[in-house]
Amino acid sequence: MNANSPTTPPTEPFDGHYAAITHWRGVAVLMILLSHTALGGNPESTYPGQGFLYWLAQFGTYGIDLFVVLSGYCIASHVCHLVQTGQQPLSFLRHRFLRLYPIYWIACALTVALGVAGLNPFFEEWHRALPSQAHAAIANFLLIEINADALPLLPASQPLIYGVGIYLLVGLGFWFYRMGCPVHLLIDIGLGLAVIALFQIRFLPLYVLQLWPEFTMGGLLFLALYYQRFSRFHEGLCLTGIAGLAAASWLLSNRHMAMLFSFTAAFALMLYYLHRWDQPLSQARILHPLRWIGSISYSLYLILDPLSISIATLVRRYAQSLVTQPAALQLLLWGGCLLGGWLFYQLCEKPLEKWRHSLRPPQGQRDDLIFG
Repeated sequence: MNANSPTTPPTEPFDGHYAAITHWRGVAVLMILLSHTALGGNPESTYPGQGFLYWLAQFGTYGIDLFVVLSGYCIASHVCHLVQTGQQPLSFLRHRFLRLYPIYWIACALTVALGVAGLNPFFEEWHRALPSQAHAAIANFLLIEINADALPLLPASQPLIYGVGIYLLVGLGFWFYRMGCPVHLLIDIGLGLAVIALFQIRFLPLYVLQLWPEFTMGGLLFLALYYQRFSRFHEGLCLTGIAGLAAASWLLSNRHMAMLFSFTAAFALMLYYLHRWDQPLSQARILHPLRWIGSISYSLYLILDPLSISIATLVRRYAQSLVTQPAALQLLLWGGCLLGGWLFYQLCEKPLEKWRHSLRPPQGQRDDLIFG
């Protein structure tokens, strides 16, 4: 990423604001919702469009990768802000872990409560496995369990485990920057790690790279928009990096992973080109539902599995007639999950976020962070 081409610091630095990202979070969580709640895989559709819905749901897991691209953008923007306001790597880690852990632990407690109430059969399976996997349960609760064979309490925890690894890597890079490491070298190291991740090497310490290519694409998206105001050359390098990761995946990964990385790269590049219409898109009334869903996306993602299972259990117990009406049951599942996600957001996530933002981190040396 380093070059001899001159760069001039922008008179009005890019502040990282991208209002429509909340809408895209809504799209991502709706994809995950569809993949987790689409009914039936029978080719003989029991209501119009069910076959197409099931086919579409197979791609819903890509929603997690879209989340990671968006996270890469937001984390890069957040680190840039921390540098400009003189904060330190520990401030970044504290900010991230207070965002991640408290709400996750409450979701775990809710899962246990639903299981004790007999509304979550999956909890009973997890509980039976607990004596032989107590250490794995504790590690999963702390989001440091990387053994895919262990049974997690919260199915949504696996991407969060990778997220913890990503935060630690970013925090380490932030520390190197404070120690005097050039920004362009850190960017090059990040790209190198993304290329290593494309090999999908089965080596335990490399688990932190599982979602790193998608995260890197989001970071490069932020850099491209940052450079847009004062260095077209570096802006082009960032966009090339996004496309290059997708191209390299066809040489270094299997076909499924190559398609996934191509999809996420196309998504990142689309966000880049749509940024010029950010305000009109974010304010469009027709897209307000996506903004609302995006605002509760983390809460919805965390409790989606236990909530959908509990709703299905209640239907079998008290509304058996709905089982023979798959269209109505499908709508009930979607509506129940969205309502549950909103309530969880209002009662848990929103107060926790208000408390987190009230904390004032210590200030340090400020820096303009000109990438060059």
